[in-house]
Amino acid sequence: MNIDAAISAHSKWKHRLKAYIDGTSTEKLSCSVVEKDDQCDLGRWLKSPEAKALGTKASELAPQHAQFHRCAADVVRAVDRGAKAEAEAKLTMGSEFSRVSAKLVTLLSALRSVVG
Repeated sequence: MNIDAAISAHSKWKHRLKAYIDGTSTEKLSCSVVEKDDQCDLGRWLKSPEAKALGTKASELAPQHAQFHRCAADVVRAVDRGAKAEAEAKLTMGSEFSRVSAKLVTLLSALRSVVG
């Protein structure tokens, strides 16, 4: 697992979501896909034997990663129902998305020393 790539990919979500809110996104996001935590490389890796062999380090990451995707899906849901201001608020500093995202990066960084 490339930890730096996972951090980068998940950090880009905020920009992807902002573009979706602004209507400038070139992709159509689906909340039913976004909320699935096994659709990205990190999510698939977390379910792998390699991750399971790491024990606690990876197991602490899995629920945080799942929550990250649920928060991202909440933003998409808000946009889809026309609640642009609510969607924007879900991305502000101090929001659940912001807190979960920061915690995810922290846990991934800690895992870097184990995975390499």
